[in-house]
Amino acid sequence: MKRIFCVILMLIFMCGCTAEKNASDVTQKPEGNEISLSDSEFKGVWLPIYEIAPEKNTTAERYADRVSVMLERIADFGFTDIFVQVRANCDSIYPSSYFSPAKQFSYEGELVFDAIEVFIEGAHRHKLKIHAWLNPYRVSSNGNYDGSSIAFNYISRKDVSCGDSYSYIKPSSASGRRLILEGVRELLEKYELDGIHIDDYFYPTTDKSFDSNDYDRYISEGGLLSLDEWRRENVNILISSIYSLIKNHNDRLIFSISPCGDIDKNFSKLYADVEMWCRCPGFADIIIPQIYYGFENSSQPFEKCLSEWSELERAESVRLIPGLAAYKTGKEDKYAGKGKNEWKENDDILKRQIELIRNKSLDGFAVFSYNYIFGNSYFKNNEIISLNEMI
Repeated sequence: MKRIFCVILMLIFMCGCTAEKNASDVTQKPEGNEISLSDSEFKGVWLPIYEIAPEKNTTAERYADRVSVMLERIADFGFTDIFVQVRANCDSIYPSSYFSPAKQFSYEGELVFDAIEVFIEGAHRHKLKIHAWLNPYRVSSNGNYDGSSIAFNYISRKDVSCGDSYSYIKPSSASGRRLILEGVRELLEKYELDGIHIDDYFYPTTDKSFDSNDYDRYISEGGLLSLDEWRRENVNILISSIYSLIKNHNDRLIFSISPCGDIDKNFSKLYADVEMWCRCPGFADIIIPQIYYGFENSSQPFEKCLSEWSELERAESVRLIPGLAAYKTGKEDKYAGKGKNEWKENDDILKRQIELIRNKSLDGFAVFSYNYIFGNSYFKNNEIISLNEMI
């Protein structure tokens, strides 16, 4: 009953309100969109930052040659779209006014070249659509707080919360939201992208201390939402603001989100209201749930999880494109319970998953990630060969 009440409350709020009216927030939220999505099947692949990082002391020319080979492989394999990770933390693989250079792409603190430009040129040459993939909240993947980043010209220590295994911009921080939005605006204005993409890094913890000061202030000012409801509202404000920013720049650009595959975990632990994002226009064009489970997974068997997602109410403008786990090929899936050896004992899991996706008339699929498809030990195995046949 409590969850139903929360959903109704949030639906009333978000479907009737715009994003916060801060200087860099977008105050007009388009409800419809004419995006550059064809009727053909979407076939995407993720390229995380650690897979595209240049070799030490490489030149722009050598890096461009390497990227060209990668993109030629991707296009020949049959993929249509690539998600290139341009910001894993508060950093960037391109010259930015808001974020310091990513260490993998810099020498003595300076970028060696603009990696996005290299990927855009190559992607368009190979007729691939390119989505800039970023982690909006994450400052670092550990508890270390480094205030030397350019980002800290725009936010302060109070806008960041740190734990043992994370350092995050607090979703409740208005300054943090402004920084994230300016980072998206910068990408839109500088580059000929086909879309902006974010993944499943929302709230890193359910611990009340994460943003207790902000929540206490909210209550003292007359706020009525519970902590969980308020946290989901914070995320929804950012998501709808990014969507509006993109559409006001160019309504044919795509905004995609790749949440956790577990719908309940999204709602109760990550504070990501994926059901609302599917149901209400104005949040995303594409939802790509990370259904990184095998058929024999004890708690989240693939077929059941896929059905749960496909049965969600979806606005006409929202496409559902499941994310698949090539990275589990040939490995033990240690959190899968009785299905922990499934990926070791079978070599047609991805093929069967795509067959199910097509049987449900969904809009395509995306695969994580490039190295687990094209790395020498993967490209030749039967699982990847059958994936290629399906594409």
